[in-house]
Amino acid sequence: RGDKPAVACWINPLIFRPDKSARNVILISLDTLRADHLSCYGYQRPTSAAIDRLAAEGILFERCLAPSPWTLPSHVSLMTGLRTINHQVYGPEHRMSEQLETLAEFFSRAGWATTALTGGGYLHPVYGFGQGFDNYLIRGQVNDDQAAAVLAENVLHWLKRLQDRPFFMFIHTYQIHNPYWSPSPYNRLFLNEKFPWEKINLTKMSLNQEGRFRPLTEIERQNMIALYDSEIVYTDEVLIKPLITQLKKLGLYERTLIVITSDHGEEFFEHQGWGHAHSLYNEILWVPLIIKPFGRQAAGRKVSQIVSLIDLWPTLLEAVGIKVKRNSADGETLWPLIKDQDQLRRVIISDLGSRLPARAIPMKVGLIFQDYKFIMNEPYQPADLKFFEFPPPPLPRLELYDLRHDFGESN
Repeated sequence: RGDKPAVACWINPLIFRPDKSARNVILISLDTLRADHLSCYGYQRPTSAAIDRLAAEGILFERCLAPSPWTLPSHVSLMTGLRTINHQVYGPEHRMSEQLETLAEFFSRAGWATTALTGGGYLHPVYGFGQGFDNYLIRGQVNDDQAAAVLAENVLHWLKRLQDRPFFMFIHTYQIHNPYWSPSPYNRLFLNEKFPWEKINLTKMSLNQEGRFRPLTEIERQNMIALYDSEIVYTDEVLIKPLITQLKKLGLYERTLIVITSDHGEEFFEHQGWGHAHSLYNEILWVPLIIKPFGRQAAGRKVSQIVSLIDLWPTLLEAVGIKVKRNSADGETLWPLIKDQDQLRRVIISDLGSRLPARAIPMKVGLIFQDYKFIMNEPYQPADLKFFEFPPPPLPRLELYDLRHDFGESN
């Protein structure tokens, strides 16, 4: 009871026994990060020094594909281990069912403290992402040019708070996501005198809406890529590097499993489009997956088989010995692959709901089996085509690619 400004609050009671030897898990999602723009994946620019060092001490999955080409459904799959067809979150009006069991819920029931620090937006708790988390905090939002630094400050604070108990921490930032406007001097790292822009916002140029298929000059395209790469460097230096330093300072590094991944990539007109959420080609689906396990096991290991983000759900739970019912998720544990004991023989599915979230983009379904990728395209309707300033590239109803010889899907 109280006067009008009075507020009632409640939280989960956090009861724990201090444990200086507890094992921890940190899952990091760097939104919109293409795998092929990291140095440890062979990129020519030095974009990811801290991530590279982490990869050298862990396992790098050379070909991990996202289940969806945009943020919301891909992160729901990450947290539930389910394909989009099974969690049914396709558009902004959807949210995950409370009946689904998230990674955080499993960790919480098993005694781990669970904390999330995210950029909000499509990871806002309204979509159900708070399920199982003791603390779910929004720090550094999508239009903050220093979102990664704001997030890092909070992450370091929470590491100190959680250091004497087992914890599962989920970290997410939109720093690399459009707009590409990392603070000076990072934004100028890869620019030259021919480039017209020091910062760019695809939304203001409608390159993620009506102008999604507008051709730009090659200089403008390279300028855009340079600014995107600067966002990666900034995120690596102000978030990943301090995180690793803090874990080592607190004596947590060796007993913490760290995952770095992303929800989707970004297209720079490789298939005549900009941004994401409009196609299932690998520039948008190919994301990094790096796992630094407990201790020094499997350091420097590389796995070449194609895997999916949904495989992280069973992989992380198995890593800490949390038992789950068989077939609780669509993903499969990656530990047999890491240990060279087995090959996964299954179809990986990536898909895009019809006209969700990108207006006028019809449904697409991609099926990947071993080194072959099959894409089914729902055709554009006349009303769809009227939406765009420039027509989308003509697409056949069916596409088939040999990813072993043509991972860029040019033939």
